Amino acid sequence: MKLSVVVPAYNVEAHISRTLDSIVAQQQPVHEIIVIDDGSTDGTRQVVDEYFRRRPTPGLTVRGQENRGVSAARNAGLDLATGDYVLFLDADDLIDPSLAARLGSVVDARAVAADAVVWRFDQLDAQGTRMNRYDRYWKNEIPESSTGAETLHRILRARKQWIWTGSIAWRVDFLRERGLRFTEGCRHGQDLEFNWTSLSRATSVLAVNEVLSWYVIRPGSTTNVMNPKRFDDVRAFQRTADAFAASPDQLVQELSADVQRMVFPHFWETFAKMARTTMPAHRILSQIRTGQPGLLRDMRSIIVASLVRRESVPRKHAVFAVSPSAYIRYVRRAKSHR
Repeated sequence: MKLSVVVPAYNVEAHISRTLDSIVAQQQPVHEIIVIDDGSTDGTRQVVDEYFRRRPTPGLTVRGQENRGVSAARNAGLDLATGDYVLFLDADDLIDPSLAARLGSVVDARAVAADAVVWRFDQLDAQGTRMNRYDRYWKNEIPESSTGAETLHRILRARKQWIWTGSIAWRVDFLRERGLRFTEGCRHGQDLEFNWTSLSRATSVLAVNEVLSWYVIRPGSTTNVMNPKRFDDVRAFQRTADAFAASPDQLVQELSADVQRMVFPHFWETFAKMARTTMPAHRILSQIRTGQPGLLRDMRSIIVASLVRRESVPRKHAVFAVSPSAYIRYVRRAKSHR
């Protein structure tokens, strides 16, 4: 099996060398490493160039592009990939030295190429200390072989499995034949949308019940609470639910409702934070309407539908359904009375 590793890089000069070390140190060399510098303004490109000058590596591609976001960088890497499978690895995350060999042995043992291979992962802090173990939350063995729909059922309904972009390798031809790509311009939720939508189309998913990668959690700057891009995950969940609903697979269709139930809570968390700021209500709503057209209308429709079904709805949600401006005033009055 030939494994392509795509590494999108934006202002990661302090971290990317360690990630590259983990790729280069594979016991069975990967087929290629594709680094996409997404318009970095620090020394990322210089660090990468110097790294590979000191350590010449076969199958290396380093490309630069103007800053277009991680989704565009991953898509650019996918377009360049010449391997059988592709792994999208962020520029501060790590893989086990045995990863390429373990994936190769699992795939090569099958008569038919699987659409994806998944494995366990742990979370580390910036100092490399393990923060969370996969088996702390998902103790069950992952079936060695299943369909994408069955994998989604274990993730969304049975709560017995989880995947992360750095814990799944995709068959390149599968992604290309089905036109599966990351949604460009989406800054939040693009990973889940891509992974879940792609799994919904996969007929064969293999699993390795070992921790083969590490998701590194670093403290970063807080995203601007007034940025309408914070609602991108809401739209990502909506698109995923719609894709599930259109699936010919009955199980995937049923899971559409599970994803749809995630839409409103993600919207509410961000909108409530905005409501507690001092920005005038009309400016908050104007920014959302401009940055996320139709979003407020869609969220109000969800609440109204619940009311029509005579379901119990929190008073603040009912106020929002009547008027988002009234909800903002409601929240601010409650805050001032604390």
